[in-house]
Amino acid sequence: MPVFAEKGLHEYVFRLASELIASNAQILELGSGSGAFACRLVDNGYQVTCCDITAENFGILENVPFIEADLNSEFSTQLKNTYDAVIALEIIEHLENPWQFLRQIVKLVRPGGTVLISTPNVDTPRSLLSFAKYGHFKYFKDSDAGPGGHISPISQWQLVKILERAGLSKIRIEGFGAPWGSGLRHLGAKITSLLMKKNPAKFGPIVIGVAERPYSQNDQ
Repeated sequence: MPVFAEKGLHEYVFRLASELIASNAQILELGSGSGAFACRLVDNGYQVTCCDITAENFGILENVPFIEADLNSEFSTQLKNTYDAVIALEIIEHLENPWQFLRQIVKLVRPGGTVLISTPNVDTPRSLLSFAKYGHFKYFKDSDAGPGGHISPISQWQLVKILERAGLSKIRIEGFGAPWGSGLRHLGAKITSLLMKKNPAKFGPIVIGVAERPYSQNDQ
């Protein structure tokens, strides 16, 4: 089953999810692609529903409920349930309005529930150098921006604000991956690697937003 994500990202996010989300919880995965991450969740006892614009690439239809929806739309109206967690890996950068996307997610996650969002990290030195030299962030050049491609670069500051404005709390940012690729061959990469140990979210090529939907007075 193809994995449309940075190598190792699914394993990393699954470890995060297993720390935050109770076993047998109901999870909604948005932008589920082939179903590779959903399959990992199901194999570990989670109840998973998947949602994407088409089921054409989805490989586990016989085991997992799948809802076709345009994530640029008010897709929450198409999903009748709420969930203990909503996970969206490497999808928000493909969407026209990341702010609306998070507002839709909040409607689908239960109070006390978890939200996990990943996206390319445009704040890395390599990405900022790309912008200074070529006028675009890494992973956001013109050839990446075709139909269904990368059109919404999101800084860590923006990601925090998007999560906050959606009404989420306990927000933190995680970083994933080697800053210059697995070989760390780039000039200065060793220094960057040392700095990354102190602030991995600053330098990893993927950034992950972790948040919780708070309880309101009506939920008590």
